[in-house]
Amino acid sequence: MNLKGYGAMSFFIILILVLGLAGMIGGQNVGLRKMENLQKSLDELNQKVEEIMNSKKY
Repeated sequence: MNLKGYGAMSFFIILILVLGLAGMIGGQNVGLRKMENLQKSLDELNQKVEEIMNSKKY
């Protein structure tokens, strides 16, 4: 058996795992930004609804 071949194969497996982990972290960051933007939009909408409701009271 050739140990040199196992070293190269191990390197590629580790490389694929690291790239996959980096991709998952990147995907989570993108999802987090989308959720933050959605929360901001909902907060603005809620504020406008409250302003409308308060203006109708008077």
